[in-house]
Parts: sequence; structure tokens; C-alpha cells
Amino acid sequence: MTVNRDGDTIQFEVGVANVGDDLYDSQVIIDFIEEIKDQVRTRLAWNSNQGGLNLTWEVLESPLTEEATIEVYFANGTGYDNRLGTRIFSHTIPANTQPGTGAPVRIDGELLARPPEGTTHFIAFNSPLLVGSIPDVTLGYGPNVVRETIFPELIAIIKGGQRVNGVANARITSGLRTPGDQARIMFNNIRRTGVEAQMRLYGPNGRAVIQVYVDETIGMTAQQINENAATIRAAMEAEINRLGPGNVSQHCGDPEKISVVDVAYGNSRELGNLFINYVTPRVSRFIDEPHNRCYHIELLAEHRYRATR
Repeated sequence: MTVNRDGDTIQFEVGVANVGDDLYDSQVIIDFIEEIKDQVRTRLAWNSNQGGLNLTWEVLESPLTEEATIEVYFANGTGYDNRLGTRIFSHTIPANTQPGTGAPVRIDGELLARPPEGTTHFIAFNSPLLVGSIPDVTLGYGPNVVRETIFPELIAIIKGGQRVNGVANARITSGLRTPGDQARIMFNNIRRTGVEAQMRLYGPNGRAVIQVYVDETIGMTAQQINENAATIRAAMEAEINRLGPGNVSQHCGDPEKISVVDVAYGNSRELGNLFINYVTPRVSRFIDEPHNRCYHIELLAEHRYRATR
């Protein structure tokens, strides 16, 4: 073998074992050793224009002497030994392909939507030594979100929707709320988008709470409303408690019976139907709230099985 005159370390590992009995000695004869250089480097990137992932590859140094197959796997790390389950996707580069980078190959997000437990990355490789990787979708949370009240199945649905979407993350801005939280959020949304826009989002009980805001602020200027915000919110909270918090908003529901979140548009809005079409049939209720720039998503306990569909 050709080695560096200045010094190389080349290691061979060879094993032999008696699998039958100890009556005969065993031996290994090595009659051929070949140095094979890795020829294909791979990269993965989220495709926020069409959804899913983009696979790109680069042939290194010299033309391929034979065709090369790239395989894509779920993984619990960035290395070859971290792959999980069976192959998700493969792409073959023809023999005699010249050195250089090939055009991106799109991996449909539906293939990525339901990873095995423990998945943290996606990896792509032609060789165990040159592995391309990308982290799985991550979720961020608003400061008032109590994560423990969100069903794991709902988290899996949202992340699956973003894999289909080709977007690396999503942000849950709201979850289950106390009556005080509900009053604060309704107050802030009214101040931001107006009474009429918020009236359209709620049923009779929610509209009754909004009417309290209207009654409390009659004749006030914007500055006076802000100065009296605590008093106005307290009146709204009292009305929420009088009507029954769960009757005003599912955000105030029983955490044993329902999981409710608002997911900020972020990059989801641009792709629209990719996220919506994946999530909607798997949850109990899906509402697009453009005035609040979020998707409102509910999953009843009896519908948790939908996450596996």
C-alpha cells in the first residue's frame, strides 16, 4: 500500500473465533488488502419552499469508478452508528460521475413525519466515515406555557407537521391557561386587533367576556385603558369565573381531558396547506387565527390515537 514517507499509522483489525469446539485450532489468512477512499460527501437541509428535506452530494477528487448509493436514516446522533430503524430514502449516483456537487434531491416530508422514539437527527451517507446530518425539528415555548399539560402525542403531531413543512422549528405561544391568564390574553388581543376581530373568534361566553371589556372601557382613551388595565382584566377574569373557565375557552379546560396550544405562524404560514393538511386530521380541532397570527390546535384525550395515523 502507498503510505506517506513522513509517516502513517495504518491499523487493521482482524478477528477469529472457535464457534464449534476446541478440538482444532483456527487461523485467518489475509491475502488481499485494498485502500478505498471515500468519494461522496453528503449534506441535508430543510426545504422551506417545497417541504421536506433537500439532499445534496459532492463527488470528491476523481470520477466515480462505480455507482454510489446514498442512504438516509432517522438517527439519535450525527454518526453512522446512530442510525435508527430502516432506511427512509435512497439516491443512486451513476458510475463515471465527475467530481463536483450534484443538484439537490428533495425528500418528501411525509417520509420524515413519524420517526422512531429517540430520534434527534437525520443522517445521510454513502460511507460510514462521511456522514451528513441535520437536527430534527425543535419546539420553542412561550414563557407562560406549562409544557407538562401538553400531550406528547400533540407535540409529535406538531413536529410531524413541520417536517412535512420543511421547517426546522415551531413555537408554541400558549397552552392551558388559568382564568387570570385567559383574561390577560383576551385583553391584550383586543388591544392589538380590536373588539370585532376577537368577537369573531369566540362563542357566546367568550363574547360575554369581551363585552365586559367594552363596558369597562366606555369613554376611555387608549392611555386611560392602559392605565386601568389591571382593573379591566380583573373584571374580565371575574366574568370568566362566573361563566366557567372551560365554557369561555378550551385553553382553560381540564388537562386530563384536553390539550390545547397556539402555534405561531412563523414559517408555517408561507407553506399553508402542507402544515394544515398534515395536522388537521390528526387532532380534534384546528382553527386558523390570522388576527392572532397563530394556529389554535386542540386534542381531546379520547383522540390521542390520531397521532399515530
